Amino acid sequence: MDLDVDLILSNKLPYRQTMKLLEMACYQWLVKSEKTDRARLQDTSFRYLNKLADISISLSSEDDLMTLLRKILTEGQNIACCDAASLYLINEVNDHERELVFKLAQNDSMSIPFEEMHFPLDESSIAGYVAVTDSELNIPDAYQVSHDVAFKFNQSFDRKTGYRTKSVFAIPLTNKQQSVTGVLQFINRKKARSLKITDEKSAIVYTLAFDSYINVLLQALASQAGIAIENTILQNDIKALFEGFVNASVAAIEQRDPTTSGHSFRVADLCVELAQSVSVSNLTRLRNVRFTDTEIRELKYAALLHDFGKVGVRESVLVKEEKTDRRKR
Repeated sequence: MDLDVDLILSNKLPYRQTMKLLEMACYQWLVKSEKTDRARLQDTSFRYLNKLADISISLSSEDDLMTLLRKILTEGQNIACCDAASLYLINEVNDHERELVFKLAQNDSMSIPFEEMHFPLDESSIAGYVAVTDSELNIPDAYQVSHDVAFKFNQSFDRKTGYRTKSVFAIPLTNKQQSVTGVLQFINRKKARSLKITDEKSAIVYTLAFDSYINVLLQALASQAGIAIENTILQNDIKALFEGFVNASVAAIEQRDPTTSGHSFRVADLCVELAQSVSVSNLTRLRNVRFTDTEIRELKYAALLHDFGKVGVRESVLVKEEKTDRRKR
């Protein structure tokens, strides 16, 4: 039988010489093992850096808020190999009051309908504590949290579903001004992403604590996510502002010419429906014609404002029911 061995010792060698050879062999094995570990770590680090770069590009190009939030949680779960994740955003109620909004949650092991909830912004919860203190929390076991700390773990979800929350890592989201705008929370890091955690036994067997290496990667994700969320919210605010301008302009046009009231909206609806139908058409001559959501939105605005020139037309001409007299043209 062939054996794969690194060292063969004769039983005729003196004891001291044998021990010296064994010592040298162990040293060589240790050096080789360290080189292999360093190479593996470098390869892993390089892959994660590339992954973070790809995530940054993906997040910065997303303009839909909920799609962006789902991407953030999914990428975080992929990086940390964790079972669940949730995201909270801080909402300004008024000049003197803020609240914590539970915006989204994902769980690999359980499919449960999500419902947005609002909480007081204080230190009583894990997410609230992270938001108020602008600090991270790495909790190996949520059920073993000390009674001396300000926050408490809310077990209501576990009691309701039979789930078992064990390891938790929560990190604040910040904007460009380094102000806290929300919280990312990752739950139950697993030995493998495919494993399901459905009860206390599986949680104890399959889950791991969040280590420092994974935490650094999640910190990098959180810094990108905070800025991406702020940019997307600002973009949505600009869109809403422009939408208001368009609606006000259409209202001004409609008031100048009551006989065609509703005409601008009917034209816009017709144009949008036509563009959407063309985009899904199976006709050969239209198979290469596709409209993006941005292009359809631009088409809608153009259709709504197609009569904007009426604003500058004299009222005596605009509302005249019959043809304009040649002498008055």
